[in-house]
Amino acid sequence: MSAKFKSCLQGLCLVFGLPYVHGEVVPSEYREDRVYTLGDDHFQVVIETDLDGWIETVGPRFDRTGAVRSVQVDGKEFLVEGGLADEFNQKWIAPPGYYANGPGGSFLKVGVGLLKRHNACPYIFRRNYPVLQLAEQNVVPTDSKNRLQIEQSFSGESDWGYQYTKTYRIDEDQCSLTIEYALTNTGQAVMELDQYNHNWFRLGGGSEPKHYSLSAEFISGMSRVIPPEYQVEENTIRPVVPFDSAFFFMTIANIPIAENFLEVFESESGMRVEIGGDFRVARFAVLAGKDIFCPELFGFWRVDPSRTIRWERQYFFRLN
Repeated sequence: MSAKFKSCLQGLCLVFGLPYVHGEVVPSEYREDRVYTLGDDHFQVVIETDLDGWIETVGPRFDRTGAVRSVQVDGKEFLVEGGLADEFNQKWIAPPGYYANGPGGSFLKVGVGLLKRHNACPYIFRRNYPVLQLAEQNVVPTDSKNRLQIEQSFSGESDWGYQYTKTYRIDEDQCSLTIEYALTNTGQAVMELDQYNHNWFRLGGGSEPKHYSLSAEFISGMSRVIPPEYQVEENTIRPVVPFDSAFFFMTIANIPIAENFLEVFESESGMRVEIGGDFRVARFAVLAGKDIFCPELFGFWRVDPSRTIRWERQYFFRLN
């Protein structure tokens, strides 16, 4: 890894709130006692739950219920350390209560709990806000080797409250992973939420430069906002040259549910990931580097008191 790329990746890790250790993005110490393995030797998904250690290293940011730390098909890895990690209200929609209560007041970070606002500045996802009260959570017992469910709930003296369930399901024959989400607003105030998964992919192993492309039906409709660092060919974008430094872009989108599907392909290894969802995409972003490629699809929901919302993300992992 070149010194220039290390410097750029270190800078992006600082911007996005992820520590950088020996060339890897490392959200937290790996806790074996909180790890669940789904699948078999052909298709294996490793999920870490109760991510309290992530708060110590990256602050109270990512959804604590769980994150996928490894996906392998016939022993070939698809992820880097950050894995498939969820986050609510990252930046563009402030967490519930952040502006209502003012500096020193409390606000709700769904997936984490109740936090304390520092000052009058806008919400910054990488800031280490003090945790006033963690949401309660537990893993639901099951005998299935292909399913894992985590429940989380929050209630307190504030107007905010919720019940949240996240379920991981795999299909070994299809090499697919589905993440199902259900959230009920049990508080007294309306919640405006956005949510995405970071999708830290590295296809082909090793840290040598990769040759990625992303294909999606919605690409042709946003060709004017794709940065010049990418070549656009109908419904496909690919870096003009492999990135030597990390590069991020985001655009406001209004992608209908029927078009919420994309494919990431790495030409040297032949590995690919297909990603879909059953929600309208409000924002689309890509973080890419020399060996990583992270497409991010943001959903947005306005949740009235007593209302329940449900959505899912689905992944198919292919070797060729």
